[in-house]
Order: sequence, then C-alpha cells, then structure tokens
Amino acid sequence: MKPPRGISHSRKNGRSRHSSDAPLSIATAGVLEAVSHPINLQVWESIRRFRRAASASEVQVSSRIPLAQVQAAIDALHQAQLVELVPATRENRTIRWKTIQEDLRITYRRDLPEEELLQQKMQQLFDQTHRDLRAKVKPRTERTRGDFHWNSIEAAQLTVPEVNEVYELLQKIVKVVRGAKARVAGLGPEAPVDSNYMLAIDVEPLVEGVLPLPNMQCIGSTAETAPALFRNSDAEVALTARERDVALRLAAGSSRTDVSRQLGISPHTVTEFTRRIYRKLGVNNRARLAAKLASGT
Repeated sequence: MKPPRGISHSRKNGRSRHSSDAPLSIATAGVLEAVSHPINLQVWESIRRFRRAASASEVQVSSRIPLAQVQAAIDALHQAQLVELVPATRENRTIRWKTIQEDLRITYRRDLPEEELLQQKMQQLFDQTHRDLRAKVKPRTERTRGDFHWNSIEAAQLTVPEVNEVYELLQKIVKVVRGAKARVAGLGPEAPVDSNYMLAIDVEPLVEGVLPLPNMQCIGSTAETAPALFRNSDAEVALTARERDVALRLAAGSSRTDVSRQLGISPHTVTEFTRRIYRKLGVNNRARLAAKLASGT
C-alpha cells in the first residue's frame, strides 16, 4: 500500500490541527470516539457538503437530525479536531463550523499493539455501518427498471505491487463518488441530498490454506441497460479522463458554471475542455454531445 503522507500541523486559536490533505492518526485523542457514532459521521458529511462554514441549525435542516444531537455530534467532532469553529462576527452573529479535511482517512501503526487494538474497534465500526446500510437496501419488490445492482468477490494470491494497484483503483472509485458529491456541494440546507446507492469494498488478508476463487459477479440490469454495463463507449475512450468528466456533466445538463464549481476549475478551463470535446467527438452542441455519449459510437 502507498505509505500515507505525513501529518502536518498549524496553529490557530492556540490548538494544533491537521492540514486538509493529511490522514489522521487513529491514536489522536477523540478520533475513534468521534467516528464511532453514525450520527457524528452524518453531521460531518453535512457540514462538508456546504463547502462553507455552516451553523448547527443549517446542519439540522439538511440532515433532519434533532438539533440537540447535531450539537452533541459537533462537540465530539470538534474535540477530535475534525471540524473547526468559525466565531460569530458583526455580519454573522451565529457560531458556525467547517470541516478541516475533504475525507476521513485514518491511519494506524501495525507495529504498535495499542494502535492495532484501536483498529480492531474501527473494524467493528465498518462492520456495523455496513450492516446498517444493508438493512436499508431497497427491497427487490420496490426496485425500478433504472436501479443498478451487482456484487463481486475474489480470492487470489497478490503481490505487493498488485495490492498497490488495487489501492490505486480504489482511489479512482473514491474520486468518482467525490465527483458525485460535488454535484450537491454548496446547495442550501433544504436541498435533497439523500444517497441512492451503497458501495462497500473490502480488501483483507487471509489465513493460510484458502484456495483461489474464480471472479464471481452478479450484475442486475434490464434489457435497456445491459449493453451499457458491458461496453466501453468509443466516444468516451477518445477523451482524456478530465474531458470525459466534463463531457458527462455537460451531457447531464450542468452549466459550464456548475461544472467549474463542481470540479474546482475555472470557467475558462471548462470552455477550453468543451471546445476540445466537441472537436474530438464531432459535435457542436450539448444535445448532440449527449446523443453521442449515449450511442457509444
């Protein structure tokens, strides 16, 4: 696995905090307690989604969690340095909160027994969260023709470089989901932001004596959606990863300003990407772009 980047600290209001791109140590005071409660995680994600400092009342409206529980969660997150307090000002007399990191990445030292024990507790959290989400999976009787569903499981002998490659692929999946979340980032407290899919990925070491398993996948589809699951669009292949990201958002109806905000790039850069996309695919408007991507040609 890639070694995590080092943790850097800065001082603000007399206390240290993690930089926005650094992982957290599992041994940091209050971290395990803060992330061990699902409500704390939901409150953290609600604050992060705003892309700005948000009040407890705004988080309550967005998450639909009782205000007292929101405040208790914020207190726990603040204690663990997972959110930062923004003091009231003359312009805004309400105390607000903002997240310090974009993701909750937590590392532990496998050579330290005390941290290994903390990781076991963290694993229990992942297992419980997975069970909670599985309990909320849409019943088959309620699924529509547009709902996707698949499972995959493997057992194989992997080298360290191969495990690293799996890790890199996982980060690509994280990037896709992060892009999905960017679509609702910055929306008001009352905007609908509920999740519609669960993704659960496990990579675990095995004890000796486990024979390899074939790749097993169970993929749910309809007659209309099946072809799209098994082909690579020639139109998408012609584009770079960033061009493809921009193209899919434009085809879905996002404005260039929306794409700029969602991807964190300038409107001018979006315009340049759009010109290149149109030229490569031989189209001159969004309707034809959407049709081109949909056709896969």
